Amino acid sequence: MKQLRHVLISGVTATVAAAMLCATMAPATAEAATPVRSVIQHDDSTGIGESPTAVGVDTGLHRAYVTNWKSGSVSVVDTQTDTVLTVIPHDSANGIGGEPSYIAVDAAAHEAYVVNHQDSTVSVIDTRTNRVTHVIPHDEGNGIHKQPFGIGIDSTTHRAYVNNYWDGTVSVIDTISHAVIKVLRVTPDNNPLQIAVDEIDHRAYITNHWNDSIAVIDTSSDTVLPSIGRADGIGDHPEGIAVAPGGHKVYVTQHNSATVSVVDTVARKVTKVIPYAPAGGVGIGMYPVRIAFDPASLTAFVVNNNDGTVSVIDTVSDVVTEVIPHDDSTGIGRQPDGIGIDPGTQRAYVTNSGSDTVSVIGIQSNSAVSRIGGADRYAVSAAVSAGSFAPGVPSVYIASGENFPDALSASAAAGVKKAPVLLVTRDSVPGVVAAELKRLKPGSIVVMGGTTTISDGVATALAVYGPTTRVGGADRYAVSAALSARDFSAGVAVAYVASGQNFPDALSGSAAAGHLNGPVLLVTKDSVPATVASELERLQPKKVVILGGPNSVSEATLSEVATHAPAASPIARLAGADRYAVSAAVSADTYPTGASTVYVASGAVFPDALSGSAAAIVANAPVLLVTKDGIPDGVAAELDRLNPRKIVVLGGPNTISDAVLTQLVPYIFRL
Repeated sequence: MKQLRHVLISGVTATVAAAMLCATMAPATAEAATPVRSVIQHDDSTGIGESPTAVGVDTGLHRAYVTNWKSGSVSVVDTQTDTVLTVIPHDSANGIGGEPSYIAVDAAAHEAYVVNHQDSTVSVIDTRTNRVTHVIPHDEGNGIHKQPFGIGIDSTTHRAYVNNYWDGTVSVIDTISHAVIKVLRVTPDNNPLQIAVDEIDHRAYITNHWNDSIAVIDTSSDTVLPSIGRADGIGDHPEGIAVAPGGHKVYVTQHNSATVSVVDTVARKVTKVIPYAPAGGVGIGMYPVRIAFDPASLTAFVVNNNDGTVSVIDTVSDVVTEVIPHDDSTGIGRQPDGIGIDPGTQRAYVTNSGSDTVSVIGIQSNSAVSRIGGADRYAVSAAVSAGSFAPGVPSVYIASGENFPDALSASAAAGVKKAPVLLVTRDSVPGVVAAELKRLKPGSIVVMGGTTTISDGVATALAVYGPTTRVGGADRYAVSAALSARDFSAGVAVAYVASGQNFPDALSGSAAAGHLNGPVLLVTKDSVPATVASELERLQPKKVVILGGPNSVSEATLSEVATHAPAASPIARLAGADRYAVSAAVSADTYPTGASTVYVASGAVFPDALSGSAAAIVANAPVLLVTKDGIPDGVAAELDRLNPRKIVVLGGPNTISDAVLTQLVPYIFRL
């Protein structure tokens, strides 16, 4: 690792170095709030080997696997006790190969894949027994090519992707047969470094270090897609890469500029650059090489190789909140290189390649049950917006607080656009909403529904706060179709279909639709309105989800929906005994691996859930429904499964009682 790292570091130009020396000093950091719990010491036989580089974590078994580059071994750490359980030895033929550089864990299959840089092989470890079961060989034809480096896994498609640094290719491994099935060329240069896989969108993102781009692979078809490059905002020498929990966002460390770029993978462009801060400042340090996420605390950790520090990013605001300092004995060691996180034990493991140690960071929990309330539904919508959206949002969606259908569709669209939903009456803009609009300074305002829902007078009043357009139609069904046509391109991954005659089933569905970048279209119980049928035909969704049982959307209507969707697109129904069970079913379908944040709303009234759904989408959180005074059994079971760190209750005590807040506390994260 050190030899290749030296090559990478030598690429820093004098211009960049001078720019960093001239950078504005950030405020001095206080003592780190995120503590280093312990430092696991070097011992080739029973501890950490020489030049530890990467970490992979089996979160189900609570084990971290540390690759020791110079020792040619892997140390196995119990993440509940921070002790080394065993060291898997070097054995090029049947064990760990020479210079193990990167590692990725398929937690579902309990397998760890170790890239052996020197031998150009991949060793597969059974994490239940800690034994090597396969060595995938070097083969310049259809195998592992010369100098493999990064690796990523899509466990749902049973594929592992290995970057071959020497020739700019990626070897695709079938993780069932443990054989290379294809070799893809991702760059004309010999420089693919690290890889991160979005298992929601089935995309692999690869940093091409020397041509300043991100290669993209469709992991459902193993095809190479157009790259994301400098024109899209990628900076100098991208290296570390990780997909944000919930998908649709990738964070990339830029080695030479010492920055982190935040990439919107839907828009395929950089939306923010998190800046460098000189030593003592609060920002990204020199030579950021790896990044990893803790989904529970909504933070990302960036390893700064040159400074011997770790920067902590709040992924809601994308701002560095602290820098964990260098201290060879009690902090981050010399030349930190890799990081792996076990959310279940709230610990991050940082490999210190220059100290031959691993620093264990104790991640601070943001556990809480909180309420977003207000004097009425309008105040709640303003409070939700104020708590989740910064000034300068691209848009604000305005919906009626007196009638639900138009807002059902608005919540999903707003969440996808990272925009809030604010409620008004037909003939006025409540004062709290006006104040929130003034604070937001939106780029545009979208009024949902016709003049019988929101008057022209209100639209005129709204125009004071930003350019205003109306999405209208002959009825609620036409409005849902018009909004879909406006905000969603053909070929969406999913479209949700809900009843336009009753609101409960669609309440949770709006958040799910937005999370998966899909629209919500409305139908009657027994038919598909013509405007919606036409929109389904235009959308060509890859999947359609019907929200609610046959009493909400009949089987005949489901069959009619199928005639307007592509023949190959599956039609699924998410149903339950009641609106509460439906919300649990939607959550389980959308968040199969759990969620760090959950929004809870009333199933008896619609406004709070609808204005809250856009915020839930931005927070990658499901919306679950409760009664005023209790948690239905199906929702309780889903909360137990989700195991959230944070629960946000939407609405005041008249909507959801304080007793329910107390009942929610036991569902906060536990081991």
